[in-house]
This record gives sequence, C-alpha cells and structure tokens, in this order.
Amino acid sequence: MMSVHPTALPIHAVYDIKGCTYGRRTTARERERDARLGLGLHLKDADLVDDGFKLRLDSLRRNAFLSQLALDVAFLSRRRIMDYSLLVGVHEPSRQTSIRPTLGPMRLSSNIVQRSHVDKSSAEYLLMAADLDFDSDMAETAPFTLAETVDSAVRLERARATRPKAGGLCVLTDRRDLGIPAASEDAATPCTYFLGVIDILIKYNAKKQAETFLKSLKADRTTISSVPPDEYAARFMKFAEERIATPNL
Repeated sequence: MMSVHPTALPIHAVYDIKGCTYGRRTTARERERDARLGLGLHLKDADLVDDGFKLRLDSLRRNAFLSQLALDVAFLSRRRIMDYSLLVGVHEPSRQTSIRPTLGPMRLSSNIVQRSHVDKSSAEYLLMAADLDFDSDMAETAPFTLAETVDSAVRLERARATRPKAGGLCVLTDRRDLGIPAASEDAATPCTYFLGVIDILIKYNAKKQAETFLKSLKADRTTISSVPPDEYAARFMKFAEERIATPNL
C-alpha cells in the first residue's frame, strides 16, 4: 500500500476493489479495528457501490488507464493469478480530516537512503543530462528525498519519450508522487487519485478451487472472489470500467 500511495498528501478515502460483492463490505469489527490501530478506514467493493463513488478521469487518462490495466490483468491471468485488488487512494483538498496523516519524507530502502546524500549541483547535472528543469527548492518541497526526486523525474521523462507501437498509451501523470488529477468541473479543488494493483501473488490452486466450490453453495458464483483467473480477470475489468465515469464530451 505504501508503494501505491507514495505521497505526503493526506489520503481521505481508500477503496480495495476486487470486482465482486460477496463479503466485500467493511464490517463494524473491521472499522473498530482500523480505528483502534490508527489505520484509517479502508473500504471495499460493496462500500464503493453504496457510496456511489466513481473515478473521474478525462477521456485520455481514462482510456490510457483502462488499456494499461487490461494489459496487467491479462498478464496475471496467463499466470493463473487471481484475487488481486485495485487499490484506490483519494486526496480531496476540500476535506479537513483524513483517514491517514501525511507521511512526510519517505525512506523506501537502505540503498535509497545511501543515495539520498546527493548535493544540489549533482542533482542539477543529472536533470540537465535528462533535459529536465531543476527547481532549487525541490528538496524542500518534494515529499521524496532529493535522490528519489531525481530518479522519479528521469523515469517520467523516459516514459514520456516512449512511443508504443500500438494502443496510443499516454503517461497518466507527471507528478513526482505519481498522483493522477481528477477531471472536475471545479478546477480549483480537484481530487487526486493514487492507483495500483496489489495482492498479485495468489494462484488459483487446489485450495482456491475448493473455496470456489464451497462459496458457490452459499452465494451466487458471480459475486464471490474465488473464481478461475480468466473469469476473475473479465469481471475485474468490467467492474473497473463501470466505476470510472465516462467524461462528458
């Protein structure tokens, strides 16, 4: 989750989306546990439907995101992986309280900490080599260390320069914290989304097949999480498409 929300911005809502509804509502016990542990409230598919929540992206970002998500889901399906989630974090500037405090400067690994001792002249040289602008206040204003900021800026510039053979994918954001701006009629206070696929190591093995059988006895098969990878992938994509609002043309 930290890798999906690498930001110093407060996160006001988190949805864990699998594309199914059976058992996918945050219970009172889970809400109490999260509050006790200071984790903030993390919601699920049924909560998202109840809230009527939809991601609001412009047409270019919507198409690019769904295209990339489809590629990732197809990759997982080919390897018989299922039960993954789309984790959605929402920053809403208009809200005063958040479910998670700001993180401050991040230290992602020991080698990044060692590389964080980069002076501004070295950072400026690296950015100039990548044909990027250098902000003298970058170290003070960014939620990352200076080295992380340089690395992130270089990666984003390489992504911008990449021209896929087909599909017309675009870079979803040029922000260092990878936040994706919402399409909003109120341009003064747009939301920011942080999106990523998590829990990608669960294979559809004998245990999961038994879970499919047992849960199918209790509920409609289309609503349970444990289904074969190809079925899971198709349902996951359909749910994702339905929860991203179609931009007004």
